[in-house]
Amino acid sequence: MRVNILDVGASELACRGDVCLIYKYDVATERHLSQYDSIWPLRDGVKVYYEDVNDLIVKLRQYEADVAVLVHSLEHMDCPYAVLRTLAEMRVREVHVYVPNSQRNDADWKDPTHVYSFTSPSLQHLIERAMTNYRVSVEEVMDGMDLHAIARLR
Repeated sequence: MRVNILDVGASELACRGDVCLIYKYDVATERHLSQYDSIWPLRDGVKVYYEDVNDLIVKLRQYEADVAVLVHSLEHMDCPYAVLRTLAEMRVREVHVYVPNSQRNDADWKDPTHVYSFTSPSLQHLIERAMTNYRVSVEEVMDGMDLHAIARLR
């Protein structure tokens, strides 16, 4: 069974999905991605799009995905609720969110590109509000430095 993966805000290191929407919160994002292409090449057929964060929601609606992955991207978005809500409306079966744990990771509040900081309860609350038809669980990973949330369609 083929699973379509949508990587929202794909990291500069590698795209984990079939389609990657990279939002431009920093002009260096595109440059950083190209630096790593030879080290972590994208799989054949992977489509990468660079989007202004304001256009991200419009672009999301153009894709069908079974799984969505947001790795260290939600904390940079002006509209995390709207992005999660859109994924719920798309009926993505499973959504994985990784963010810095603001209670343990001081890099979180030092990064000027972070619009939001999350604790385990605040991340769970945001996802449950935005994705009402999903079961949500949050765990600490990376020795407590990061949070990993999984939202599964009921």
